[in-house]
Amino acid sequence: RQDKKLTACVAVKIRYPDFSTFTQQRKVPPTSNDSILMKAAQEIFEQLYDHRRPLRLLGVRFSDLIAGNEQANLFDNTAREADLLRQLDHIRQRFGAGAVVRGVNARKKKV
Repeated sequence: RQDKKLTACVAVKIRYPDFSTFTQQRKVPPTSNDSILMKAAQEIFEQLYDHRRPLRLLGVRFSDLIAGNEQANLFDNTAREADLLRQLDHIRQRFGAGAVVRGVNARKKKV
């Protein structure tokens, strides 16, 4: 987002301890929206991952970068979400990467 780029491809790579490696990618509508990109990455991960085996490596790559802004859509809150993401980026630049995190990423505190 900082460079005003959108991505149109999400790829996930998984490597197991025996060095067997699996990679899959998926085209997405050009976006910089974290929610859309993470959902695509999670869906690919679920297709690739064998839950019976430990992982050695997990990689996520975004490619097919294009210059531009989000395309408006009458049926979703893209503009509102883009503004929220810009504000979150600003807060992280000012106060550090850990200043604002998603709830699922927050560490659990011992009570």
